[in-house]
Amino acid sequence: MLGWLIFVLVVAAVAAGFVFGRAEIQQAWPASVKLYEAIGFSGGETVGEKPAPQLEVSGLKNAWIDGDKGLQLVLKGNVTNTGASAVPPPLVRIRLFDKSGTIVRDKRTALSGGDLAPGEVRSFAMSFQDPGEVARALPALEPAR
Repeated sequence: MLGWLIFVLVVAAVAAGFVFGRAEIQQAWPASVKLYEAIGFSGGETVGEKPAPQLEVSGLKNAWIDGDKGLQLVLKGNVTNTGASAVPPPLVRIRLFDKSGTIVRDKRTALSGGDLAPGEVRSFAMSFQDPGEVARALPALEPAR
């Protein structure tokens, strides 16, 4: 009987973590959004929270530059506030992956300027010195601490 009680408590703890840790799970594993939608959690809000302001990354472009210290990858893009209120500027995080899906570089930079007004678009650029063979770049936005 004690074994079943422990099993039920563990399952309940995992389920609670899945529900109340939704934002962290989706940020760490973006593909989980589809899983949450499949079980009825739609949209960007989690249980008991207000909808977060909507910030989106768009227009990501890359350029390879042959500099003094070797090959350099420069990534440029835009962050847009699609929400209805101003928000503090986020950190822009870019992870570079090789062909096997391994992260070869992980870098963050603060988006310059003050708060982003509703509808405002702000540019960013990030460079990686000699990143090796890169197959994919994944941008993400994180709250500034």
